[in-house]
Amino acid sequence: MTDQSGGAAAASGSTGQAAAPAAAATASTSTTLPPPSQATASTDLQTPSKPEVPWAFIECPTDTLVILIAHMLDLLCQHNDQVVLTPDVLTRFHSRASPGISVVEYLRRIVKYTNLEKIPLLSLLAYIDLTCQNLPTFTLSSLTVHRFLIAGVTAGSKAQCDVFCTNSHYAKVGGIKVGELNALEREFLRVTGWALCCNADLLQRYYSSLIRSHGGYTQASEPEVSPFLPFPNSIDKLAEAAESAPDTPVDNDDTLIEQDEGQEEQDGSAGLNADGGEAAVGDDVNHGIPGGGGGGNPGATTSTNVMGQDT
Repeated sequence: MTDQSGGAAAASGSTGQAAAPAAAATASTSTTLPPPSQATASTDLQTPSKPEVPWAFIECPTDTLVILIAHMLDLLCQHNDQVVLTPDVLTRFHSRASPGISVVEYLRRIVKYTNLEKIPLLSLLAYIDLTCQNLPTFTLSSLTVHRFLIAGVTAGSKAQCDVFCTNSHYAKVGGIKVGELNALEREFLRVTGWALCCNADLLQRYYSSLIRSHGGYTQASEPEVSPFLPFPNSIDKLAEAAESAPDTPVDNDDTLIEQDEGQEEQDGSAGLNADGGEAAVGDDVNHGIPGGGGGGNPGATTSTNVMGQDT
């Protein structure tokens, strides 16, 4: 009897001794795990937040705009380059081979050496959609994107900017001959129907679409006060200006023509020297954009709508 109770006591003692290490192991395990709040905080710290860009396109840095636009154009080109080419859909914008410069570097080059403003830069997207509506056989691909961009910059800057470069300057920056650029500009004006002016609302929608498509940026919240000025009624403003304008003598037409011709001669001889010693840029401007047609068009059934490329 005594042995049984002693054995039971011993058994209970051994059980207590075995439970103690288990409790200690449980306690040690629980102390090694951080609280849920701390674990969540450490996870949040490890995940970097996306850089924020201004809500209005006019306040966005130019290089950021170039990155957003180039990303969208690369998506379009990658999609359209997969389609079989046919000779019956060639356009003036087709080159014989894909140039040896990326879209983003080509845009950066144009912005750097032409001081391209943000409005004509972002208007390139509207020009693409407008051209695809008026010319269904046109699609943006690696064979058309560079020529279309330099033609759009040339025509769009003249339509929307007070200061712009000469065609000889744009041709040197774009890597083509001035005669070829003149032909591209005429074709560009034809396919766009001369509709080159874009309002702020349209450009803002393109800007927001670019941010959503890129995925690497977040757009700031819309401010209470819009950064865009209301567009005045042109007809009323012109009528008021005509009524309030004083009578001033008008110069002789022959004198004005002579002044214009003299100014054109000065502009035509400026070239790249007007950029402060950047005349050597013309040495590396040829990136394999050959003159004339050739190559092919990916076809009219591909996706070319810029606003429809949101992901």
